[in-house]
Amino acid sequence: MCAQIKYTDGSTDLDIEKAGLKRDLVKELKIAYIFTAYGFERNQKKQYILEDEEKIFNFVTNGLSTLMNIADVYYSETFKSFKIKKKTKFNVKVSLNHVSVEFWLSAEDIPQDEVQTFWLL
Repeated sequence: MCAQIKYTDGSTDLDIEKAGLKRDLVKELKIAYIFTAYGFERNQKKQYILEDEEKIFNFVTNGLSTLMNIADVYYSETFKSFKIKKKTKFNVKVSLNHVSVEFWLSAEDIPQDEVQTFWLL
């Protein structure tokens, strides 16, 4: 995941020096703190990068709303296409026979064909 702090009018990124705008350093620091608190690292291009899937999930489910309380957040089309599924309860049934062990697995909100691919992993 990649994020950047930008000044924008909603459709165009603004160069604050050329546009004669005054930077809101307090807000920028708050935003940078949120990114850092969720594990983002800043690169030379001034982008905040987060690669760990668990940290991304934590940021999207918890940190993003915090960020949206202090700044406007714009999503890329790729980001909009992601789907985050809530935790699902699995039901497992095990049967022991004299020569075999049988497993039955079912899950809420997951089609049976997807559950079957779980066993193939």
